[in-house]
Formats: sequence, C-alpha cells, structure tokens
Amino acid sequence: TAQTLAHAPQPRHLIQVAIGPEANKAQAEALAKTLVASGFTARVEPANAGNLRVSVGPFAEKNPQVLERLQIAFPYLKPLWIEVAP
Repeated sequence: TAQTLAHAPQPRHLIQVAIGPEANKAQAEALAKTLVASGFTARVEPANAGNLRVSVGPFAEKNPQVLERLQIAFPYLKPLWIEVAP
C-alpha cells in the first residue's frame, strides 16, 4: 500500500572515494580529513570483509555536481556512487 511504501526505508547515496584494508586506517582518516577541509562531508566507515571505506555524503539523490567537484579537486581519486541502506 501507499502507506507501507511511505514508511519503507529509503536508500541513501554515498560517493565512495576509497576502499582499503583496516590496516590502512590512518591513511583513510587522513584522506577523510583532507576531504572535510575541502568542504565535503566525509567519513571513514566499515565496508566489507575487513575493509574500510572513505565516503562523501550521504545524499538523498545523486548529484552529478558533487561528483564533478570531487573529480576536479582530487583527480587522483576514482569516486563512484554507491547506494546503501540507511
């Protein structure tokens, strides 16, 4: 029903900036700090099987301008949109 759909968990979108082993936590935190200093909302979070993810967001919708800003500011990164449960 419409009421059930309205209360269903909505996916959220993140931009995954980097992913790597938990052993690289200091590097991940340094990258997140650099992103924050550049005006992005960034964090380090568990990803999968002992990996950490550095992400920007969350966003309700995919905003191509944010991805473009990341690519211009940090051309050495390979950011990509991912959808995760709230």
